[in-house]
Amino acid sequence: MLIAMEDSDFSEMIIGEPPRGFRMTNSPVAPVNVLEMLRALANSITADFAPAARMIVEDDQIVGILSIVPPPADWRIEIGYRCSGLHLNTG
Repeated sequence: MLIAMEDSDFSEMIIGEPPRGFRMTNSPVAPVNVLEMLRALANSITADFAPAARMIVEDDQIVGILSIVPPPADWRIEIGYRCSGLHLNTG
């Protein structure tokens, strides 16, 4: 399931806490510096395109993040994603 991310979701994940009562995996979705970069990117894009990032959730556990990268242009968007190490190559 894809859940629209808010700034507070990034804040909680950066300090290692699961947002909105979801659970975190034993393997982080992304290092803190990547979460901080995605947070800043999402905040810069949200005024023009929202939601700019989404959590990938499976069985109430955050297993990844999907994000617009870079800001949309010419009616085109590019997306990037990160999955926790435990969920790589699992379909």
